[in-house]
Amino acid sequence: MEETRDTQKGYWTEEEVLEELVGWFSVLQGVRPDLVTPDARLLEDLGVDSLDHMTLSLTIGKEFGIDTWAEDVPAFITVMDIARFISGATRARMPGA
Repeated sequence: MEETRDTQKGYWTEEEVLEELVGWFSVLQGVRPDLVTPDARLLEDLGVDSLDHMTLSLTIGKEFGIDTWAEDVPAFITVMDIARFISGATRARMPGA
């Protein structure tokens, strides 16, 4: 995986993040891509456990350059929760945000 990636506009939309998350969960969790939907619940639908939360936190930091703490990640219930967090954080670091 590359170090911090940004789109040409300097931030990630929720849709762009969702596309990335499909790949992450397919690789990290072995989940079929069609099951990684915005409403998919991390624990119940995708099998994300506490160790996976740590991996997710590290991946968010590395891929998007966002400081997040492992203890904050369990607050994410659905895939869309993660997408909103990442999109909002990348927009917030834009000049004038």
